[in-house]
Amino acid sequence: IGRAHVWTPVTDQSRMPSSAWKKTTITIRISPVSSFSLLSFCCANTIEDAKAIEYCGANRIELVSALTEGGLTPSFSMIEKVVNSVDIPVNVMIRNHAKSFRYSEYDLEVMQKDIEIIKSLGANGVVLGLLDDNKKIDKVGLDHIQSIIDRNDAIAASKLMLGFFKGGKKNEL
Repeated sequence: IGRAHVWTPVTDQSRMPSSAWKKTTITIRISPVSSFSLLSFCCANTIEDAKAIEYCGANRIELVSALTEGGLTPSFSMIEKVVNSVDIPVNVMIRNHAKSFRYSEYDLEVMQKDIEIIKSLGANGVVLGLLDDNKKIDKVGLDHIQSIIDRNDAIAASKLMLGFFKGGKKNEL
């Protein structure tokens, strides 16, 4: 995980003077997929971030809001605009509050509805983290979310990817 500064075009024109470029800061995560390839993805907060990430050659975008809070679910309008503005897969953070990575039954209901809407907007997948009261992976909550995704995938023509991360601040883990 790291932060990178990249220079991206201000407009979509192919030949531009150096003044038409802007400096953009992006978060980079590179995950080994096999010994021969790397799957790179970056977190985007804005449409400009998403376009810069695609322009720089990432394979996937993780769309979030409020990175300073550890990442929250972005607005549905932002999700729709980003999905329709890039040609690489967009996975969306599912996290409806910044209190912790522990969720009540009501939180899970909100997350369920968010997942249904996000899928309808054309996202490739969702990314989330769930911890139980012992600060371990919440297998019951994760099974619940996976069953929602499986049920919706059985109805729809396309599959929704589920990514998991064990998030949180050191004192929450």
